[in-house]
Amino acid sequence: MRLDRVLFGLRLWPCWAALALSAVLAPSARAELNASNQPTAPPTERTRLVSFAPPNGQATLRLRPSQPAPPWFFGLRADEQVTRATLRLSHSFSPGLTPGRAQIRVLLNGQVVATLPMPRAPAPDGQGRPGGVTREIPLAPSALGRYNQLRLELLGQEAATDTCPAPSATAPADATWVDIASDSRLSLTVRPQAVEKDLALLPEPFFDPADTMPPRLPFVFAATPTDAALRAAGMAASWLGVLADWRKPRFPVHLDTLPPGHALVFATNTESPAFLAAPGLAQPPFTGPELRLLDHPRDPTARLLLIGGRDGAELVRAAQALVLGTAGLSGAQARVLTASPAPPRLPYDAPNWVRLDRPMRFGELITSAGQLQVSGQAPPPVSISLRIPPDLFTWRSPGVPVDLKLRYTPPNAQATAAGGQARVTMRINGEAVQTMALSPSGRGGAAARVVLPLLDTGLLSDSREVLIPAFKLGSRNQLDYVFEFGAPTDPACGETRPDSLRAMIDADSRIDFSGHPHYAEMPHLGYFATSGFPFTIHADLAQTVALLPQAPAVPEIEVLLALLARMGASTGYPATRLQIARGEIQGEPAALQGRDLLMVGAPDRLPLLHTWRDAWQATLDDHGTTEAALLGFESPLTPGRSVVAVTAFKPEHYTQVLDLLDQDAAIYTLHGGAVLLPGKQGAAAHSVPARHGYTTGQLPFWTAIWYPLSGHPVLLALMAVLAVLVLAFALWRSLKATAERRLGEPGG
Repeated sequence: MRLDRVLFGLRLWPCWAALALSAVLAPSARAELNASNQPTAPPTERTRLVSFAPPNGQATLRLRPSQPAPPWFFGLRADEQVTRATLRLSHSFSPGLTPGRAQIRVLLNGQVVATLPMPRAPAPDGQGRPGGVTREIPLAPSALGRYNQLRLELLGQEAATDTCPAPSATAPADATWVDIASDSRLSLTVRPQAVEKDLALLPEPFFDPADTMPPRLPFVFAATPTDAALRAAGMAASWLGVLADWRKPRFPVHLDTLPPGHALVFATNTESPAFLAAPGLAQPPFTGPELRLLDHPRDPTARLLLIGGRDGAELVRAAQALVLGTAGLSGAQARVLTASPAPPRLPYDAPNWVRLDRPMRFGELITSAGQLQVSGQAPPPVSISLRIPPDLFTWRSPGVPVDLKLRYTPPNAQATAAGGQARVTMRINGEAVQTMALSPSGRGGAAARVVLPLLDTGLLSDSREVLIPAFKLGSRNQLDYVFEFGAPTDPACGETRPDSLRAMIDADSRIDFSGHPHYAEMPHLGYFATSGFPFTIHADLAQTVALLPQAPAVPEIEVLLALLARMGASTGYPATRLQIARGEIQGEPAALQGRDLLMVGAPDRLPLLHTWRDAWQATLDDHGTTEAALLGFESPLTPGRSVVAVTAFKPEHYTQVLDLLDQDAAIYTLHGGAVLLPGKQGAAAHSVPARHGYTTGQLPFWTAIWYPLSGHPVLLALMAVLAVLVLAFALWRSLKATAERRLGEPGG
């Protein structure tokens, strides 16, 4: 993440030093030298705002005494120090709360940091809604860690009556609430600080998992990047994409110039940025594949990661060691010893994708056991992410089976009577699939009660067989389990305390995607936008060639790196076997045959794309002015292989493509063989069906016959009628022949 810094002052070198250095340094190196010898500015403070958006797009977050609100999570970068923290809390509350008795309790990392008595209710606004109150609560910076959670609780509801309410009566908590407004936020004043120069800390500070902002990490090359440098950068970008996951990283490219802040630098002994020869940053020649951490000459809090070798092959080996973690990295620099490369990945074995050869345990789909556990009267859902290959063919499938195993606190009988049945609802991508009742005695009765040391409480055990409709699944899915324990109850009446309610999905629950063939009708740019398909069939991109212009422009390199980061986020594996090619390739080169091609560049800068214009030109001509486009078509070199081209008519238009792909809602609407971006203010991207389709994968024999016919019911009906007529004619001929034989027999 790029930091804002201010440089103060200017110290000039004596004239004789400048003249002496001008004889040995290139002009760009001299410029870097002059800049690097300016006095470094002291670290400057800046303010970060952490917004707390209510869940599910709601306008407010409602607190009730019996329903603790879900915590807000936020992190702090290792290269930043918090000097001041202030929580700005905007809220309104119900008239049923007693002023001075009801309180909002603020907990930071499990510790109470503030207790806010409820004031007298302000006058309602013009629409009759309760008036709002805004408070600012200072937080001690020393109470903050790398990973933090902030929780709000409402305490002290109206005094209970002498008699407990009947089960059908409304619980007191229904009239006691506090709404936290969406403009509540945490303000953090941070000061940059230097981190230790130790490769063992990687990926920090270049990527910090505690930072939820989209990473912007500069990549630095020599004036003319080589294929090896671009391949090494592609590996690094996809590796950072694996780490960043949903954060959507981008990588500003700098040729022969040093940007501010953290950066990755790619160099060899013969091809390196000129500033690496400047005093104060001059590096000894590489003696093999190496990784070096360098101080930034103009920023004492920033670091440079130098990835290099004596030649391009060693540069690639250094990048492979970085992204695969095969080298024992420690200290400020490390030389990569000779090691055998990682074996090629098998098709569809991406670490982030579901297994297709066997059922998967839920424990394999999460990063920590806590993801499967929730607590409270109306707890947040248990969420599990499922990434599925887009070509998984589920036609006529009854569904994806789930063997679900539950553990939960027995629901209170009075609460169930007052507020409806306790239940768990399974949702896929926000749509309810099935709702299951939570029995007070469990499906197996009292004998099913178990004690889990993890939760240290008595829980009921239950198991269900559930089918997820296959048509509800896409490339990226979220499976949610929403627990409800009935209406809130009054602890004063001896009923179950809401904060003692627990529920969990057993990690041994299973989901089975096995047994389905692979088949897809192409081109389909929606598959590329959501999962990088078909390139990500091999997680290491072993069957992919990236084709760039002979002299790629900075925006074209940035687009390629961003696309590779997206593929890394999809597969969970870096692009270690990606190949790079340049635009002067003519004819039908063997290096491109049998490969999927990812092309970045304008048609007039990519001769091969221009040669294949019959596959895409008509699409552009039929839809008016287009500034940028995504194009998909079958490779003219190899049937069944795919070409995806990212093209723009001006370099500055490439960002439109990346901006589109960063919109989660928009990419699910993409389809066809072309996505056109008109560039007009407010104009949406337009998907265009392909004129010539093709297929990938293979279907079983009978499925291959019936599936194409399923889209033509009239033809299928005519074929059925024809089959009946043929069968009737054959039966008639058979009966006629039998009758003639009988009549021809003696005595017939």
